[in-house]
Amino acid sequence: MATTKWFDLASHGFLVGAERLGDGVPRILLLDVDDKADADKLLGAGFVRMRGSPAYERGLYYLDREDQRIKGAELAAALGLPSCPMVVKERDEIAREFRAAFKEKIGKNLWTALQQSRKLGRNKDGNPVFESPTGRLIQQSAEDGSIEVVAANSKAGRSLGAGSFLYADDAQSLADCADGFFGEIRAGTRMDWSDLERATRAAFDRHLVNGEVSDMQLRAFQEAVEAAGYRAFNGRLSTKINRQALTVAEDYYNGLPVARMRTAESIALQQYSTPLPMGVVAQRLLVGNDEFRGKTIMEPTAGNGGLLTLVGKQARVFAIELDSKRANVLKANDCEKVVVGDALELSYRRSLDQPEGFDYTITNPPFGAMDRDRPFDKLPRVRRADYYIALKTLEARRPEGRSVLILGADEQRNPGEIRGGSKSFMEYVYDHYNVLGAVELDGRMYAKQGAGANVRMFVVGEKREVPVTADVPERLPVLRTYAEAWDWAEAIVQKYPVAVVEAASQVEASGDQLEPESVEPVPAAAVADATATATGQPAKAARPAPERKVNEYQAPYQSASKVAPPTGMVPINLAGATYAALADLETKVGPIDDYVAQKLQYRTDELGSFFSPEQVDALGLAISKMDAGRAFTNSDFTGFGKGRFCAAMLRYAKLEGKVPVFLTLKPELFTDIFRDLKDIDSDHLFTQPFIFNEAVSVMQFGSGSDVLHPATSSGARKAALDAGVLPEGTDLVLATYSQFQRRPEINRKAGFLAEIARQGTAFVVDEAHVAAGESNISTSIGAALSETDGVVYASATPFKGVANFHIYGRMFPKSVDLASLPDTLKAGGEALMEAISSNMARDGVFIRRELDLSKLEFASREPSIDRTRFNREVSDKVAQILSRMSYLSGDVSREVNALNKDFKKQLEEIPEKERQGMRMQATSMNFGSRLYNINRQFLLSLVVDEAADAAVEALQQGRKPVIAVENTGESLLREVIARRAGVAELLDEMEQLKADPGDDKAAAQERLDSIKQQVDAQMASVKLEKPPQFRDLLEVMLDRIGVIKVMERYGQYATHRPSSEQYEEEEEALRELIRELPDMPLSALDVVNQRLREHGYEPTEVSGRTMSLHKELNSGRWVPEEHKKANAVANVAGYQNGTYDCITITRAGSTGISLHATNRFADSDIRQREFIVAQKAANIAEFLQWMGRVNRRDQVCHPIMRTLETCLPAESRLTMMHNAKLRRLSANTTSNRDNANIEGEDLDLLNDLGDQIALEWLVENPSVARDLDIDLPTDEDALDRRSQDCPYINKLMGRLVMVPVAKQEEILGTLSQRFADKVEELEQRGINPFKVEVYEWNARVASEEELVSPTLKITSSTFDEPVKIVNLHYQEEVVPIRGAKLLEMIRAGNTDYLQGFGEGDDGVANRLKFREALGVAAEAFIHKQLPDDLREAVEGRTVALDDALKNEKASSAKRADTRMRYLLRGWQQMLPGTLVEFDDQIKGTLKGYVTDVSLPRTADQLTSLGEYRMRVVFPGESRPKTISLATLFNQDKFLSENLSMRIQPDKPDHGIQNWVKREFDKIMSGYNDAPDGMVTRSATVLSGNIFRSVELASNNGLGHPILYTDEHGNRQRAVLVKSHISADKIKSMPMGMDADDVMQYIHAVDAKHEARPDKGYKPCAELLIYNNAVMDGPEDGGISIARRSPGQFTMRLPGTKSAAGRLMTDARIFDVGAKTSPDSLRLTLAGNRKTMSCTFDEGKLPELLKRLSSGSHVGRFYVSGLDLEIVKQLQQQNRIEAQHTASRDAVAVASMG
Repeated sequence: MATTKWFDLASHGFLVGAERLGDGVPRILLLDVDDKADADKLLGAGFVRMRGSPAYERGLYYLDREDQRIKGAELAAALGLPSCPMVVKERDEIAREFRAAFKEKIGKNLWTALQQSRKLGRNKDGNPVFESPTGRLIQQSAEDGSIEVVAANSKAGRSLGAGSFLYADDAQSLADCADGFFGEIRAGTRMDWSDLERATRAAFDRHLVNGEVSDMQLRAFQEAVEAAGYRAFNGRLSTKINRQALTVAEDYYNGLPVARMRTAESIALQQYSTPLPMGVVAQRLLVGNDEFRGKTIMEPTAGNGGLLTLVGKQARVFAIELDSKRANVLKANDCEKVVVGDALELSYRRSLDQPEGFDYTITNPPFGAMDRDRPFDKLPRVRRADYYIALKTLEARRPEGRSVLILGADEQRNPGEIRGGSKSFMEYVYDHYNVLGAVELDGRMYAKQGAGANVRMFVVGEKREVPVTADVPERLPVLRTYAEAWDWAEAIVQKYPVAVVEAASQVEASGDQLEPESVEPVPAAAVADATATATGQPAKAARPAPERKVNEYQAPYQSASKVAPPTGMVPINLAGATYAALADLETKVGPIDDYVAQKLQYRTDELGSFFSPEQVDALGLAISKMDAGRAFTNSDFTGFGKGRFCAAMLRYAKLEGKVPVFLTLKPELFTDIFRDLKDIDSDHLFTQPFIFNEAVSVMQFGSGSDVLHPATSSGARKAALDAGVLPEGTDLVLATYSQFQRRPEINRKAGFLAEIARQGTAFVVDEAHVAAGESNISTSIGAALSETDGVVYASATPFKGVANFHIYGRMFPKSVDLASLPDTLKAGGEALMEAISSNMARDGVFIRRELDLSKLEFASREPSIDRTRFNREVSDKVAQILSRMSYLSGDVSREVNALNKDFKKQLEEIPEKERQGMRMQATSMNFGSRLYNINRQFLLSLVVDEAADAAVEALQQGRKPVIAVENTGESLLREVIARRAGVAELLDEMEQLKADPGDDKAAAQERLDSIKQQVDAQMASVKLEKPPQFRDLLEVMLDRIGVIKVMERYGQYATHRPSSEQYEEEEEALRELIRELPDMPLSALDVVNQRLREHGYEPTEVSGRTMSLHKELNSGRWVPEEHKKANAVANVAGYQNGTYDCITITRAGSTGISLHATNRFADSDIRQREFIVAQKAANIAEFLQWMGRVNRRDQVCHPIMRTLETCLPAESRLTMMHNAKLRRLSANTTSNRDNANIEGEDLDLLNDLGDQIALEWLVENPSVARDLDIDLPTDEDALDRRSQDCPYINKLMGRLVMVPVAKQEEILGTLSQRFADKVEELEQRGINPFKVEVYEWNARVASEEELVSPTLKITSSTFDEPVKIVNLHYQEEVVPIRGAKLLEMIRAGNTDYLQGFGEGDDGVANRLKFREALGVAAEAFIHKQLPDDLREAVEGRTVALDDALKNEKASSAKRADTRMRYLLRGWQQMLPGTLVEFDDQIKGTLKGYVTDVSLPRTADQLTSLGEYRMRVVFPGESRPKTISLATLFNQDKFLSENLSMRIQPDKPDHGIQNWVKREFDKIMSGYNDAPDGMVTRSATVLSGNIFRSVELASNNGLGHPILYTDEHGNRQRAVLVKSHISADKIKSMPMGMDADDVMQYIHAVDAKHEARPDKGYKPCAELLIYNNAVMDGPEDGGISIARRSPGQFTMRLPGTKSAAGRLMTDARIFDVGAKTSPDSLRLTLAGNRKTMSCTFDEGKLPELLKRLSSGSHVGRFYVSGLDLEIVKQLQQQNRIEAQHTASRDAVAVASMG
């Protein structure tokens, strides 16, 4: 070992060490153990304090010299010592002692101090800049392509200049810093104010006053960034004013922080720059489609030129600007003339030397009043500055010109309303000019500029020769997003007069397509900050930062609350609806901050110290809905702060005198909610919680062991349940969902929850999606929620996979049929889900904000080429072993089945009286059920070394890793250790004793205790030379496969093993294969932890396991250790404060914990987090929730998300599909290496269609399904009963690694091809679920009428808006294929068909070969889907195939047989000239002729009906349509039905016989007589309430959702109705009502009947009510309620529980004996297995209907023979009453204000 002479100062309280710091330079360190050194003296000797945490700033110093040498005398003088003793030591010992002393003093690893580098941002070249403990440094590309570190104080650093290190020492370096800041925005990052503050502090670090940033510095940096944005936008090569320009502008604008900093000068000058996207919209309106090159454009308040960004390079631009600095910017940006002056005072024409005026004028002047009123023309007084400048702007223009004016709006609480002086101004403008358009824009569109008030945009055309008295609108439409503004602008532009010369090359009129743009490259590393690759070698030079990729799914959230600037994002499709709901709320209650503060009893000025603006907005909506009796869902993204929202709603419920009930997922979250209550100063309100969970206390957050509120005692809980009321003084109820897992009828806690729900409670339902399935939890909680006073839900994924919407019932108005909602959603697809979410957001009952993912880096760490080869080879070996083990397990199962048959026979021979107590049975391990965990463990074993390497590299590069695994594999580890300890038989005996202790339970317990002692002793004595390997696990599984447990006659257990010689030989052969497997660590957590410790790092975990392994220091052997479950709270706290360097978490165990880089605590460790995913979550939604542990709203830096890859095909494809989804949210999703070997990465199989494809393939390949332990449906109908979670494709993708690699690739290829074929087929049928069909019709409305609303009490909810039946007319240019052309095409098709098989005899032979090959393939296809026993019998010729297909187990094979029979007939009839019948989704049944065909090209495609394609020409069409046999098969169409109509062009009369010639001529006339040229078409659509339209279409088969363009070119969402369905049929559809509606209707009908007995109305005795729209009675599975005699009703339902469901045993409706509820209606059911019925008095009907609804038995009620006249009268009556109520409420609110 190397030794050196070193300082020996430990006895004086000092240690000297040497370490390499973050800048890569080895430096001498000094540790002041007792904090007694004089820092100034040390500074004189060159020692500088290490910057970072206060914990070590005093005690740790480094030598700040290029020459790292110091003399002993010099050091002694600095430390106040007489001398510095020296000693000879090993270098490693010096390092160990120094690190140990530091850890003892600070309690943390030395690396925590040395690697506390903080990323400041990127410089103008895109290189990352860091503040390290030794100063600033950058990472840049070296000449050899590697990354080099350059320090600011080095020679190389000084040559780069101050701006390269983000120092702003002068104007140029400030601009450089701003370019670097904006460069990150261009590369995809969204910046907020905190980013700008940090960047400003970094830029002016050398010029701070008392260590603080001044307002002037913030303003200067803010201005510099804005200028950088304009430079970047102006620097684009494209000057087209199109949607792409808007998209880029909006993306730049959204990336900017809010301009919060104002100065006296900026206030005086009213400097609010026009947002870039608003400028693009304004310029689009200004020049339209004109050729404006060389034309004059004037802007009198030009600012930084935001309204001139796209016109300046082509037009002659003139500008006036009051600020000389901004004027200088304008002069540099292509302005022909700029005048510095006041737009209020100057004459624009004269000052700019344009006496004839300007062609175009545009302005966005300062808003507000002038210092004095001024006259203008006929207006005696103009008070507002913006109006006066606008009038002067119009005056300066030529009469025939065009102007765009952006002006301030009026009263904020009444958006759109024209008031006061605005009326006079608008009357003048409208009278004197042709106003082409006017609209109000929501202030949120302007919020980034530091203003939040609404603005108005006017488009003013030519001046009138003679003024008129024009109509002026009283209210302007309000637009809330730039997308809406662009669509509005496009509609306005289309009305402009056609320009003499169209400037098509300059302006694109419309269209969504984004064109590629040339952009300035940013020559910098912008993809990753890491300096090494997965192999540990220097990284290659990073690619230049790309232009910001468009985030099409999110926009920055603009809050109504003003407590602080918002930082979140909002889904684009919800933005407008959310803002409108907030605007409605503020209209009713005033400013939201005042409202929420008043409701929560805070001062408004302190609200921001408790809540973010996003939380305030959500609280405002939630409180208002709770007051109104509707539920509210907070669906904010994980990590966004839903905890404080929940805490605030608990506070509100308490203040309102209610008892809050908090339901959540895990007991640990009780501690979290009290943390949140404390954070909002509300913990004192809750001192006596009642906790449902046994022995669960609320802990003091962060302490790990201190109890805040003790568990509710068993006695207190039992007393409460017995009494049905909460204990006196209870102020909060806490429970987890696990408390309600049992059936409600046997779960006392479920009943108690429903009881207390009726006793003045309000529920806060956290992680609500857990309670939203078909489960006992859903039933129990749903029953309680229907009774409580108020409900609030919190879940990031509330509607994912929801099969039962009843739990969310109170979010929806009563008109929504919750029972049919899942089916409606399936029919409408994602488009409808968006529409529903938008409706809910507009109603104010739903809000979703998301974290900005633009700053995250998603990266894949892939293995080296050698490691990839290793993974593939070992995967093949494991797949072979598992397959053979599966077959071995099958042999054992057959022996077990034989034993059980024998036992059954023995029992039958024993007299029945003697059989009692006998439980003879044989069992064996279900190997299939273990496969999933084995597979997951195998994949984890492959990446253990990569996980350790990644963690170490992250730490060495200054980041803190979080390693994520789905599970710990503890149970598997225990099995391996038990085998090594030789206690497997003892453990089996323990299981047997626990299962059947026998009559002497005391003896059994004594034996159990003895066994446990033996097991513990033997397990503790195990010491391993190396940690357990994956092969050990396989050997354990092999041993267990052969264990047959036999229960003898009276419960005694015995074990047997298969005794056949063949079994023993196969077992031994497998054991040899297993032992040949290479090392793959089984206990990943222990191996990674050990590796980290060997590198000097301290790991911890939050896993829940109670056994782990550790490596003995002396012997180097691995020892198992039993311990308590890790203290999650304490370990998280230790990780956050730097005590631990790395933490491993499991997904299940990590819910609710926070591991992000935060400075919330004084000793916070703020190193960047690296989230290392060692085991992938099952789907992308779970991954996004998982990563919320490290990506939370108050983080100081964003994490890196890194997945570890094996490069096995199945896993790689899964990663690609996940990444494709991530790319929607983040442009920064990267991989270390492209996977060129896997094609079609954008083919996303993880959806319902992919699930269907996977299921069909598994049914065809049952042996694979069995090997992968994927259970298949057992009956034909089950093929269509899959859950929304796509179980088959997820299981198949997750388990494919268990088959050989080549097979993986084969299966993936097959699935992808079938998926593509199926999409093609659905496209042919017009029902592609992945896209909404878009029709570019430019249609006009010919007529429209409203359908009767499906509710009597029409509310303001968007769900209750009317559905309109609209008849559209549109023109289409048609050049139809005529008969002669058709014959030519058929003739050519015939030639191609014959040539495809070959000429003459060869062709005949080849066709015969094809038919034979297809026959063989079809038979194999059918055989493959037979159950194993039937297949063996058929192939062994002991059973005929036809007989096998009659077996009830052969349902899948029957389906295959039907398909193959169709194929074998159909392909031969699929010839050019064949007549095809086809069902068009809209046009109905069509008939057309095949012109050519294509057949499969490869043998594996022979049995795929989608590969047999025809091109068919239908009458009136201008091009053929491709149709496959798969499409015809699914439409039940047969080519054989029209063979007599086949055209054979070269035969007389084209081969058509006389007896069908008339029909043939009729078809041909359709081709020859079809109109051509511009043809007017018509279509019927349902529009207005799109949700109700799709619901109606889904329930009644009316049509499907589409998008079409209206006459203005705007896209409209609608349901296209099938052509054969009339408007009258739609209007006659049954109407579903809720319980209250039904009763109101019955009373109205009764009243009408009594009032007019002689008018022939049907007596009410014949009233019939059903639970479904098709009005099925109980014989068809429905429920009916009928009035057969006055005052008496009879309810009928199906006679079996399986058909009637839970209704039959509902104790609140029926008399069910002892379990009947005290408040039950006690109806008595009687009947048979066909139907059951009960009769009851009419007085019970209202409550019965309510309970049928609240119990989720009925969604809507349908009344037979509905009287629409009465319905309309009731709706009008209810509408009037609602208006009176609203007026009274408005008066009350006004009086309170």
